[in-house]
Amino acid sequence: MGDLEPTDPSPETPAELPEGITLEDAERITELAEEDRRPSTRRVYRSKWSLFVSWCEKRGADPLPASE
Repeated sequence: MGDLEPTDPSPETPAELPEGITLEDAERITELAEEDRRPSTRRVYRSKWSLFVSWCEKRGADPLPASE
């Protein structure tokens, strides 16, 4: 079975951050969240996220926020 990890899991342009959250804050939050996951779990999450983003793009939808 091949590696499911995307070649570039980061978006080309960053999503708009909530008010009061800096880019540094967002990066640290991401680091802390990823520390709690096994590498295989992160690969699966990235793969599923990539599939969801593709699904949204095909329908002209923005993947974030995923709900209203």
